[in-house]
Amino acid sequence: MTQTLLISWPPSVNNIWRAVNGRNILSRRYRSWRESAAKELLLVQKPKPVNGPVRILIELSPPHHHRFDVDNKAKVLLDLLVRCAIIEADDNSTVKELTLRISQGFIGARVTVEAAP
Repeated sequence: MTQTLLISWPPSVNNIWRAVNGRNILSRRYRSWRESAAKELLLVQKPKPVNGPVRILIELSPPHHHRFDVDNKAKVLLDLLVRCAIIEADDNSTVKELTLRISQGFIGARVTVEAAP
């Protein structure tokens, strides 16, 4: 089983935490992105869960020409896949292959999830 999902441009993992009154909490921007991305996935794209080991291809197409850390986008996207129960976990027990690629022709992230042999 292979499925490709389109997800809005993710925030950097560097921007998901904020210190408030001496505590670290998830930033408002990250919570907003996570909520809207989850709704887009679950209500519109309706992906099927992929149980067991997976291969994941993440294609990133930024809405700007600024530099960004490619790996900082992967973490929030994998966390979203787990949160939406598309994959079981984002650790090495589940994710057997992870490929990151810069692409063009769309804005955001295109994530392909495939059951691994």
